[in-house]
Amino acid sequence: MKPMKRIGLKEIAAVAGTSVYTVSVALSGRGSVSAASRKRVQEIAARLDYRPNRAGKILQAPKNENIGLLITGRETMRRHIGSIELNFHFINECNRLGIYHQTEWFDAHNATANSLPGLLTDGLMGGVIVIGEPFPALCRLVEEPNALLPAVYVGTEGKYCVQFDTAAATRETLEHFYALGHRRIAFLNGPEAFLVFGEAARAYREFAGERLSEPPDTHYWAMNDNVQNAMAWTREGLARLFLRPDPPTALLAAGGLMVKSVILWLVMQGFRVLADVSVAVIESADWEAESFLLPVSAVEYNYEAVAKEAIGLLRRLMTDAGAPKDPVKIRVPQKLVLRDTIAPAKPSPGEGRAPG
Repeated sequence: MKPMKRIGLKEIAAVAGTSVYTVSVALSGRGSVSAASRKRVQEIAARLDYRPNRAGKILQAPKNENIGLLITGRETMRRHIGSIELNFHFINECNRLGIYHQTEWFDAHNATANSLPGLLTDGLMGGVIVIGEPFPALCRLVEEPNALLPAVYVGTEGKYCVQFDTAAATRETLEHFYALGHRRIAFLNGPEAFLVFGEAARAYREFAGERLSEPPDTHYWAMNDNVQNAMAWTREGLARLFLRPDPPTALLAAGGLMVKSVILWLVMQGFRVLADVSVAVIESADWEAESFLLPVSAVEYNYEAVAKEAIGLLRRLMTDAGAPKDPVKIRVPQKLVLRDTIAPAKPSPGEGRAPG
């Protein structure tokens, strides 16, 4: 005999004609939902013989200290070095503190109201850390008054968030190029809609306006938000920046994966790294920047510090006594690590200008 399928929140939502979020709120007693909706959902759950996850009910006690890491976004888990590094340090810090933890990847790009992550609806977690793309259902679930779960965002905006100080680190790298005599400094950036790349873009434009003789966008190229083929975009940007009479003598690239393609393209076009162009990267990890044939100078994230700050803030939110009432934004510094891809520029008098 075929075993009966266990009734869950999705099945109740389908019968009720509502979202998983509404069902979860109605059955948990937390969150905002009308009394009529709550009663209707509870009646349907009883009719379908819904039985809550026993482990979840046990762990929903007031002192539930379990923490989830939710990695959202179609490409975040596959290509974004930050999700790997943050997950590694998240696990280490939770183990050090003796906290039960769980990680889930969720495709926020294709999310619907009835496809919420299990971390938010199964009752096992007392709080959640989110890295990647926030989406409306998630924001509503964790940010409204009397929300189901407290949440801390990493690398994006949110009521409670931990962010990288990208602007300061970008400026430090550009100033290092400038101190070595570089006056044509290019920036190959990611989509400015993302917080880290938007901050880096503003830092570059501010620096170029103060230090360089040409308009800020002369040596700037950024990925379009909707670009699907990142490598084709990278080649197009490099061609625009370098295949010209006055190519840059220094280049800042966004992302460890991108910079390796950049160096390969430069070599194929006859440019010599160090002799013709110096290269640095933002948004990388130490092992990634060191693993290339020519170890790359990089602005590196301190993911260990980010994991500790995010977990510490979330644990405060999970306790009534220590929970901050006002929004909290923690900025974690990044560091510039110099390796084998930066050298002084060849003398080229007459370029640039001293700061006013």
